[in-house]
Amino acid sequence: MARSNRRTATLALSIALFIVIWQILASAVDDRVLPGPAAVLRVLWLDTVSGELAYHLGVTLARVAVSFGLAMIVGSSIGLVMGRSARVDRFFDSWLILFLNIPALVTIVLCYVWFGLSEVAAVTAVAINKIPNVVVTIREGARALDPAYAKLARVYRLGRWQTLRHIVLPQLAPFLRPRPAPDWPWSGRSSWWLSSWDAATGSDFNCISFSSCSTCRVSWPIRSPSWPSCRSSN
Repeated sequence: MARSNRRTATLALSIALFIVIWQILASAVDDRVLPGPAAVLRVLWLDTVSGELAYHLGVTLARVAVSFGLAMIVGSSIGLVMGRSARVDRFFDSWLILFLNIPALVTIVLCYVWFGLSEVAAVTAVAINKIPNVVVTIREGARALDPAYAKLARVYRLGRWQTLRHIVLPQLAPFLRPRPAPDWPWSGRSSWWLSSWDAATGSDFNCISFSSCSTCRVSWPIRSPSWPSCRSSN
């Protein structure tokens, strides 16, 4: 009990110190560059009450969900084939290494160049970024499949769909189990970048980043280092 209280007190002190430092820095610089905690909370409250925050947050989460589902379907299919065929794995292994090392920001920019400022670009960018990770995971699972169960499927003359459903997928279950910790945050950050770009270029959806003015939004990653005038949300 005492340890829990000390941990809570330490956490509260850490948050309080962060807010104090934030406020000091905000007071020392232009509030458009670094708005203070009170200004951010005020705009957050206004957008929450108006329902605007929930709307744009819902759009971002929908993008993440669709992209993640697409990445799981495509990545699982590719990973299963690569894991079961050594020839296919050797042929496409260099492709996989290449896509694993492409920065997410590069993928986002290229998708906007290829598809324009659209939902297709947003969903595709996040999916492309996550597909290689899914491929690697499922490939390792496919390599670990027990060959004895494959023989069992042949003995019982199971078709391809029945073999996939009753033999392959149960063994891949540990590898297909949702693991949101490593994947979802980066998908969310990628989608936030896309939303930020939408706000900077005048597309349908605004990014959720608040300035010190209740009628302005600033997309920090997109508009650095020079700061044009804020874009009105009205």
